[in-house]
Amino acid sequence: MTEFFNTTTKEVIDASKLCRESGIPFIYSFIVGCQAKILTDFGESFKVIEQNSEEIADVMIESIGETTDKKEGHALVILKEGYKH
Repeated sequence: MTEFFNTTTKEVIDASKLCRESGIPFIYSFIVGCQAKILTDFGESFKVIEQNSEEIADVMIESIGETTDKKEGHALVILKEGYKH
């Protein structure tokens, strides 16, 4: 894990590229007051499976846990209802 402080956008992008080239998942979060941004890059082979082809909206996540099938690399993401923004 690496932490960035007072980092430029270019430095974050360079770090993300290095991680991608090395097969290392990259997660970057930026928090200012009560607002935050999160960038995740899990590489080319990472797939988001959306069941009904609707445009994915911004949402709040309630929890992330294991799936019932227990397959490695799978996660169950529960979204908070009524908190779309």
